[in-house]
Amino acid sequence: QGYMRDDQLLLSGDKDFYEVEETILDHGREVRLITRKLALRHSDGCLGGLIGLGFDITEKKHIEEELRQANDRMEEGIRLRTEELALANALLQEEIAERLKAHQAIKLILDSISAILIVLDADGQVTHWGNAAHLSFGMSLGEVVGRRFAQLPLAWGWNEVANGLATCRETGQAVKLSSVWYE
Repeated sequence: QGYMRDDQLLLSGDKDFYEVEETILDHGREVRLITRKLALRHSDGCLGGLIGLGFDITEKKHIEEELRQANDRMEEGIRLRTEELALANALLQEEIAERLKAHQAIKLILDSISAILIVLDADGQVTHWGNAAHLSFGMSLGEVVGRRFAQLPLAWGWNEVANGLATCRETGQAVKLSSVWYE
């Protein structure tokens, strides 16, 4: 009766094409069907007949559902991972802020030392130039940081300083030079 009712829509001329999707039971198993019908007309416009095709789309619908579920799982995984990354980013931002505070505190301590304090990296480049070094040699932090220490125009006891640096490199320990002359 349903198919005949669908045919009547086409036979009446109200529609030239009709498509319906439905689920039926076939020996206790649900089957998804799609039925497409088309009115065939003669060149003068008179109805000449109907063509109807039915397709079993059960497997297609099953695959679509599996894809939808897989997509939902993937989106949930992405959502969870995004939350994890946001939390990790917030923790990193906190750690950066704490390290910046610690760095500023260390810089304040180093700058308050009244002795000439110069820090070099493993390549012999200046990484810290204390206030006493600035006052004693008239060279600012911006002028010396990143430059090779041995190439700085300092008028002082380079032999004592070079020996101190060599000892520091050999032992891996800080070296304090108490009596270095300078101009």
